[in-house]
Amino acid sequence: MSVDKVWWKTGHINKIWNDEYKNLNYTLVKYSNVQSSIRWVKEGYEPSDGNCTIGMCGFDEKHPHWTPKILEWLEKYFGWKDIGINYFTMGTGQVISTHRDEFETYREKFNIKKRSDVERVVIFMEDWKSGHYFEIDNKPFVDWKAGDWVWWKGTVPHSASNIGVETRYTLQLTGHR
Repeated sequence: MSVDKVWWKTGHINKIWNDEYKNLNYTLVKYSNVQSSIRWVKEGYEPSDGNCTIGMCGFDEKHPHWTPKILEWLEKYFGWKDIGINYFTMGTGQVISTHRDEFETYREKFNIKKRSDVERVVIFMEDWKSGHYFEIDNKPFVDWKAGDWVWWKGTVPHSASNIGVETRYTLQLTGHR
């Protein structure tokens, strides 16, 4: 299947990592789209600080030694350039409700006019655990294995949550062709 003819798909990369991602410098960050955050509160989501937060180890932080191997795979498989890398954690009760990524910072940094030209891949770092959830285009994605990934272009709606008791770890990659 050609990624140019679909808006999202799933796949698998063989696990080439160890548990280094668990010990990164994660900082709680607010979801950057204020309009989505306001809508979520109106829908009944009541984050303690008025905005949804998750743990992020951003592109400017120290990443695991095996990250370049994932970048090589990504460049080869998707043909991306200007790849942004963020590791995320979701603790118990953390929810990012349905939204469409804006990619504002990324688009500005790489002078990309259309949101639909930006692509994203989320790689699940561990096997699925009870209470971990991801949804893309109204389709639930659970019971994943470490290395399963979801790819989408610009405006596909998606959400993520952790109502389980174990931390959920993902690697988020952003790029364009």
